[in-house]
Amino acid sequence: MNNEAENIKEYVDKCWHKVEEYIYGVRDGSIIVNQYMKNVVEWFAHPGDEYEIKVKKVDRVFRFLYLVNIAYGGEGYKRLELLPWQALLIAMIFGIYHKGTNRRRFSESFTYMGRGNGKTTLGVALALYFLLGYKQISPQAIIISTVLSRENVISNLTNTIMHSPELYQYIHFNKDTIMLNTDGSSIRRGKNNRTIKTINDTGSIKVVPNDSAKIDGPELALAFIDEIHLLKDEKVYRSAQKSADKRPGSLVMLISTAGYSTMGFCVDLVDRAKKIAMGEIKEDGFLPFLYCLDKDDDVEDISNKKLWYKCNPSLGHNKTLYNMEKNYGKALFSPSAKADFKTKDLNIFINYNEYEVLSDADKERAFKPVDLEKWYGKDCYLGLDLSKTNDLSSLVCLFHDDENDKWEAYPYYWIANDSKLFIRKTGENILDWVNQGYITRCSGKYIDNGLIAQRIDILSKQFNVIGIGYDPYGWAELQKFLIDVECGEQYPVKQWPAYMSEPLSKILTSIYSDKLIYSDNPVMIWNWRNIRIRYADSNGNLKIFKNESKESVDGAVALNDAMALYYHRNYDKLSDVPIW
Repeated sequence: MNNEAENIKEYVDKCWHKVEEYIYGVRDGSIIVNQYMKNVVEWFAHPGDEYEIKVKKVDRVFRFLYLVNIAYGGEGYKRLELLPWQALLIAMIFGIYHKGTNRRRFSESFTYMGRGNGKTTLGVALALYFLLGYKQISPQAIIISTVLSRENVISNLTNTIMHSPELYQYIHFNKDTIMLNTDGSSIRRGKNNRTIKTINDTGSIKVVPNDSAKIDGPELALAFIDEIHLLKDEKVYRSAQKSADKRPGSLVMLISTAGYSTMGFCVDLVDRAKKIAMGEIKEDGFLPFLYCLDKDDDVEDISNKKLWYKCNPSLGHNKTLYNMEKNYGKALFSPSAKADFKTKDLNIFINYNEYEVLSDADKERAFKPVDLEKWYGKDCYLGLDLSKTNDLSSLVCLFHDDENDKWEAYPYYWIANDSKLFIRKTGENILDWVNQGYITRCSGKYIDNGLIAQRIDILSKQFNVIGIGYDPYGWAELQKFLIDVECGEQYPVKQWPAYMSEPLSKILTSIYSDKLIYSDNPVMIWNWRNIRIRYADSNGNLKIFKNESKESVDGAVALNDAMALYYHRNYDKLSDVPIW
């Protein structure tokens, strides 16, 4: 036996040791899991009279994974070292067969756990196995991902192949598709230098968006669906299932964390998987690997580390306890961070439509005077929200104290000269604020963009204006007045949740930690009382909404535009901002 064969045998033996380690650890309580996983583990330990374990089938997968190198943080690319739960998942998918047949028990698996546990990496490795290691003619595999994460999946897959030289030589790339070289060569590894696969067909792995129209047609060996909580309905799942059913020995592999909705396909699937695990419904071809809370666990007991381990099987390994504690620490003072921790670390679904992340009491904390003179000559980030009608327009100056990581904001307002605008729906007579100088009244029936440009020009002489973050609406008209004004970068801030969420998260974090004040201007106070900050979609993006009064929120939006500009200019300083 040559050295490489010995190394492969050692790797395979180590994988089997991890399978045993996991089973015994779950049984004796040294590995903390929920009741669902306690039951599922016994399906392998005691497969029953209908099934048998085919060790050689699993060995084949382990031998292939010996060839796969993946990224390990700052350590570079190294051989994939399976964690115990991953080794058991592979053993169950590829090792349990209907007795006396060559038909696997499980044609579908669902891996459900907190973020950062290595579920996507394992899925990518198994996609490569179906392409290069599985004995099928022209194997077609697809990885179904969201539009936003698709590029990351393609990069992960491509880099894994390029850093796995035993695999790279048999593959070529074509945009979002990994294709076999059809030269008739063979991959030979393992005992007696045996052939793993002869490359003489046209198999591929394709990364596609979660659009059912892209899935229909091919006979799939593998359909790997990433983060199914983002699916609007079950159409993609059904399309993948239908395509996989055309090919014997195929696998539909689903993975997800919880999401920001308590209704929908993923919620229903989790409920179904729990019932399968508990034996309440019989569905022999479906393997539920569920890392979540038990039915009687307290969803508000987020400090309980036992619950942390139930939801994160890689905690202490790929997912460090330090990072988990860091996320928990943020959750203690921020409702949005708490929602993020519960959803993405503890696998608890929340309803984004109902979850209010900033209370009225929290809003009051930031209303304190701002001394503009102390910021003279220093960096200033401007945010601008122009009126969509003839109502208020707002310009906000944002300053950052780098040494203490504190923020101060100062607003300016303009209103058209129309008496109908002064008495508001909420009863405020904002003419008082006009007379007190908090709002500039324009001479005509519409906002005078020339006055806004004059203020920007004055500010550019008082401060080092880095730029203006602005809502593109109405900008073209104002820009005409800024031709001779030194206002730095002009940065459009799209008013979509995916673009507004990160700077808004930074504002919230700073409010909760008493590191942001936005002046005692009563108009700004009124603006913040008129808003609700909520999750805007099931991706967990935050957005400013008007409350029931439907009144002005211009100052709050302008502040977010200014923070978006700061974020754009100083991304490296904000790399620790959580993705809420």
